[in-house]
Formats: sequence, C-alpha cells, structure tokens
Amino acid sequence: MFSFFRKKEKKPEIPEWASFFTQEEYTAFLAGVDQYFRDMAVTYTLEDGIIEVDPNEFRFSKLGLSNVAQLCKQDSPENYAKIITEHFTAMLRALEFDRAFDEDVADFEKVRQYLGVRLYNQEYMTYIGGLDDEDGVVVERYEAEDVFAVLVFDLPDAIRNVSPSHVADWGISEDELFRIGIANIRENYPMNITQEDMGEFNIWFVNNNHFFTANIIYELNDRPELIGSRGSLIGLPHRHSALIYPIEDLGVVAAIQGMVPALYSMNQEGPGPLTPNLFWYRDGVLTHLPHEVRDEKLHFLPPDSFMAMLGEMENRLH
Repeated sequence: MFSFFRKKEKKPEIPEWASFFTQEEYTAFLAGVDQYFRDMAVTYTLEDGIIEVDPNEFRFSKLGLSNVAQLCKQDSPENYAKIITEHFTAMLRALEFDRAFDEDVADFEKVRQYLGVRLYNQEYMTYIGGLDDEDGVVVERYEAEDVFAVLVFDLPDAIRNVSPSHVADWGISEDELFRIGIANIRENYPMNITQEDMGEFNIWFVNNNHFFTANIIYELNDRPELIGSRGSLIGLPHRHSALIYPIEDLGVVAAIQGMVPALYSMNQEGPGPLTPNLFWYRDGVLTHLPHEVRDEKLHFLPPDSFMAMLGEMENRLH
C-alpha cells in the first residue's frame, strides 16, 4: 500500500498541476485520495497528478487527478474526502454502464435516447484528431470559424463521442442523427435565460450548470425575444454561458464594444472554454465578426455583409 504521508513526514511540495491549491488544501487533498484507496484496499502510486493502480484491483490502470482536484478547490478542505469518494465512485459506475452500453451500441433504437450534439472548439478537435479526414475519429459538422458540432453519447456519468463506425452500423444519415441529437439535448437540458443590464445596452445571458449551453444556437429561431429584426450578436465563451444581443438599431455598436472584452475574459476563466469570438446570427447562419487589438484599441473587422447591414440602419436615420 502506498501512502504519501507514511513516506514523508514533512509537508508535500505542491506540484505544478495542483498549483491552485494552498499548502493546507493540497495536504487535505492527498489525505483524501490516500484514504479512498486505503478504504478500497487498493495499492497505488502517485506521480505528476496520475494515480497508477493494478487494473485487476480497480478496473482502471491510470487515473488523472486534475479534474477532481479542481472540484475540491471549489469547496472546503473538510469536504475533500467526500468529493474524492463521489468522483471515483462515479467513474466506476460509468465503467459498468459503459460495458453494458457497448454491447448495445450497434442497435440504434437501444441507444437513440443517449444521442446528443455538443459544440467544441478547434483546439479540442485538433487535439483528438477530429479534423483529420483519414482517421475519422468523430462525426462533426462545421458551424463557424473555430466552432464545431460533434455527435456524442450523453451518458449518465460521461459524454462520449460517436464514432463514424457507429454511424455506419446504424445506416442513418448524419443529418438525421444531428437532428435527433439536437432534439434530445433540447428536451433534456432546459436553458436558464435572463436579461442583464450592461449599462449602455441590455443583453440576454444564458447560464447553466450543464455542458450544453452553446446549443442555444439551435433554439434561436423558436425564441423570438432573442432575435432582432437584423439578427443577433452571439458569444459562446465557455460550456456554461452564452451572450446574445438582438440587433434592432445602431446600439449594436456599443454592444460590440462591450461584448468583445467580456467574451475574452469569460473564455479565459472557463471552465470548459469554447471560443472568445463574436458571431452574427441571421437566418440560421453564424458569421464570424473578427476584431483585433492594436495600440490598446479595439479594431472591428466585420465582413461586408455586416457592414452593409450597419449602413442600412444608418441610412434610416437620415
């Protein structure tokens, strides 16, 4: 049995992967991890944020601690042991579910209820090889700029990507699968939407605890309050939030100046960053509205279609 505390009496040094912890928090975190595996009678080693165990004892060989450490950081040290236990228990439960699920995955009617669509950024897609046509590791659809829609299985304890081999087994078109997946997520995950005063303008703020907030883009046409006569500005900074500004007049200029830095900040803070970019939604299409910062000033570089729309609104004032 490996015990960090029996081998070292002095306080453990905080590694880079856990740099957000204080010394007290990190010590409590390690104690919680050690207690969990001791209770499970499982031998383990810990190195660089990775737990290695005998898969015959625990059904996993390696377990990353980064996610559960971040969960603990959001709570008090006295609750760390409970959080760690719940985290690893959920992993084991998910493993058992996955084994049964994998036996049924070729039968679409048995897994249809779990089909979903989740939005990811280009960085994630590149990381998993999702943009490599030869590998075909995921089933994706390009939405705009750095945003991609991916077919997933929304399982009780995890989200897994649907593979092209699944689609081949089912014999159903990708368009139909995306339609079903979008509908499932809409039914299972209601959106919490509020209107917020940003000073010079009001904005619709979509904020949820689930991972599918960005799917609001698939509901816009059914929510008239979120769409202006000339479309809407859309921001999808991370998996839990979206910002929406319906465009009716030249007040959109102030909204752009306010939304761009807000989106950047929210994207950096996360969790689950999606994109810092600003988009224009109109007639079912997302269009990227590029910008850059030069000499500490924001320079807006929209496409001709957006500039023409601004021009039309300006002409109406004369």
